[in-house]
Amino acid sequence: MTSAPATPLQVNLATSGGVNDPKDTLWLASETKRRVYVQNGVDANAFQRVIGSTNAGGANQLTAGAGPNVTLDASGSTGINVLTAGSGTDTLIGGAGANTFNTGSNTEQLIGANGTTNLFVFMNNTTNVTVTPSNTGTNTLDFRRVSFPTTVDLTAKTIIAWYGAATVSTSGMYQGSLFQSMIRLT
Repeated sequence: MTSAPATPLQVNLATSGGVNDPKDTLWLASETKRRVYVQNGVDANAFQRVIGSTNAGGANQLTAGAGPNVTLDASGSTGINVLTAGSGTDTLIGGAGANTFNTGSNTEQLIGANGTTNLFVFMNNTTNVTVTPSNTGTNTLDFRRVSFPTTVDLTAKTIIAWYGAATVSTSGMYQGSLFQSMIRLT
């Protein structure tokens, strides 16, 4: 098994076309001086796991596509990580650097890393989200992109927020107290 690259990684499994490449290929990822392509006709949604780089600087930007059960894993990274779920049922795993988790349009599992900053950003079209907050870092719930009235109860057993048809729950009992802040525009 090869180790993860040491430079920031950008992967977008949601891409739907090429990038004017003469090879008629579909762009999936790039790093400093490297790009990853798949041949035309190969569906980017067929990929089910993306592992971020071990970068110490820069930012991993990992985006899931429409494929089912996609895992975006930045657990080996010490840099900044931006993980964006797609339209499938996705699992997003943060790394040792600051993490931003953007929910997609289906059921998601967001796993924050201990000892770091985890920002959990919710969207209107998300159905159900399970959040595992960091025990030793800073955890923030961000509802700025939600236009529905939102109820948050950080003292609840497991379901800590709901809006529209969506629920936000924690992976363990009474983990709402691990969230240090919440962002909501009025």
